[in-house]
Amino acid sequence: MILELLDETRFMDDPVIAAFFQEAQEKGAPDRNWFRVLLHSPALMKGFAALWREAFNGGRVDHRLKEIIRVHIAEHYDCSY
Repeated sequence: MILELLDETRFMDDPVIAAFFQEAQEKGAPDRNWFRVLLHSPALMKGFAALWREAFNGGRVDHRLKEIIRVHIAEHYDCSY
């Protein structure tokens, strides 16, 4: 089963979803398509977005190191993301 990429503009009346997609646009990450799939369950999308924000922006590990790790893992698993 392949899930359709939903049009996020249909969900922009929700301020949490709108803010997340705006932030993703400004930062260039995360990939909007992943979250367009998650919009099949808006509650799931919001929860994962909160997790992403904390992992991406928070914590004690420097963001540059997080990016190096992310790229290394993607290359290791031959993942284009």
